[in-house]
Amino acid sequence: MHKIRISLFGLLILISLMISSCKSDTNLIAEPEDSSPTSAPLFLKPVTAVWKLADDSLIQQGSSSIAVQAIYLNSRQTFLFITRSGKDFGEFTPGIAIQLLDEAGYSSRLLKVIPLGEINALQAAMLVFEPRQAGVQRLTLSWPVLGDNAPVEKSVAVFSGAASEDLATRTYYSRREQPVFQDGYQITVQWGQQLDDQKEEISASPPGGAQSTSTPAVPKPLVELEAGVSILQELALVIEEMEKDQITVINVQLLD
Repeated sequence: MHKIRISLFGLLILISLMISSCKSDTNLIAEPEDSSPTSAPLFLKPVTAVWKLADDSLIQQGSSSIAVQAIYLNSRQTFLFITRSGKDFGEFTPGIAIQLLDEAGYSSRLLKVIPLGEINALQAAMLVFEPRQAGVQRLTLSWPVLGDNAPVEKSVAVFSGAASEDLATRTYYSRREQPVFQDGYQITVQWGQQLDDQKEEISASPPGGAQSTSTPAVPKPLVELEAGVSILQELALVIEEMEKDQITVINVQLLD
């Protein structure tokens, strides 16, 4: 049986967070180049330590679940791409104290929730948090539940090197290596767009953001971009409804 493939171009979320000193601190600002004098040698040891998702970042509460599908960290903000099923968790409403915690006790507040689409009871969204504190090695997602129960906490990201190797000025990103099975769906993530034309094969990038080939692909904008705006990163959420053998793709682009 041929799988039915649906591309949600109506739900392609093009997130244009423009640089402006008068905008709120929820804007994604491109990392400035450091032009200050330095005595560092010309040839430095390559940075090999990366932030990556925890092996198990699926949060269960009763019949509900939240799965962290990908993470993107830079010096300005931290982004979690999630899928959510069920109604036992607190909704995305103002005042809900969803936060990222580290082992030193620092809390990164949730700044913004950007819905990416819904498929029946499954919701996809991007959570934008304050930046992490550099020099920690574990991030834990704390999410309120309905009623008087304590928030659910789950380790969602770990740093693969020593704390001193986590550079605040460096961008890291990671996706789940294995598909997530959630409420009758199989969900995978790739860095880059997933095209409708299946004759053009796209290979996923290795963990940590390294390119899989020596010639990086040039991203194609989902909509026309303003002058001076470029694509920082793009990913695709590929959601397969197991019983109906139907695939839905949500493409997302982050703009500087």
